[in-house]
Amino acid sequence: MTASRDRWATCAVTQLAFIRISCVTAVVPIRKTPGEARAILATMTDDSLHVFLESLPPPAEAWMQRAHGTKQVTDAYLLSLAERHDATFLTFDTRLKALAGSKAKTEILAG
Repeated sequence: MTASRDRWATCAVTQLAFIRISCVTAVVPIRKTPGEARAILATMTDDSLHVFLESLPPPAEAWMQRAHGTKQVTDAYLLSLAERHDATFLTFDTRLKALAGSKAKTEILAG
């Protein structure tokens, strides 16, 4: 896949997280049911610029060595998935820059 700032990607983990946090009133002002959140997600991912990243790196691979604590497991996985697809990992979390290291393309977004 050619890198482009016009395209955006999700994977199963990020899609599940979207559905989960859409159902939490502490995160969103109007809580959705899982079905409503799934419908919103379907509309968003229907976008012609969306790419679904299917290739899942197994946890036994070396990428797991990045995770130095339980809170970094998913982040390490998502960084590895972005690397595998030569994609840029976008995040609001400034701590992920150190976890990413020099190999991963990461961009910290202003919150």
